[in-house]
Amino acid sequence: LNADLRKELDSDSLDLARVEALLAEARKAGIALDEPTLEFTLRRKIEELAKRFRQEPGDIALLQELGSKINLAHSLPFETNLWAVQNLYYDAVQDVYPAVCAKAERGDEGAASWVEHFRALGATLRVRVD
Repeated sequence: LNADLRKELDSDSLDLARVEALLAEARKAGIALDEPTLEFTLRRKIEELAKRFRQEPGDIALLQELGSKINLAHSLPFETNLWAVQNLYYDAVQDVYPAVCAKAERGDEGAASWVEHFRALGATLRVRVD
């Protein structure tokens, strides 16, 4: 089960239902999770996504995927260290966010959608945006 969870957490197309089923099966069977390995696997995957987002900050799909993976991290029965992701996010708050906010205020719907997702990601990461 730990190996299956690790593979799922490392997957580019994460199946949340499968992760939940594996966690439930481990809980039911009384199997201890290999928390250090699972945390490392998920953290590395999230950090890769965050770095890609910093390179392509306009990619809203990437922003949404990053948010989904971080929500998953918060739902797991162990802590995931997200400080590196929080730092990358904060850099985007400083570098990217003001310009996109300005576009949104001028009526750009795509920019407004990006701002909404970006702020939601900030709340998930527990990083203040405004």
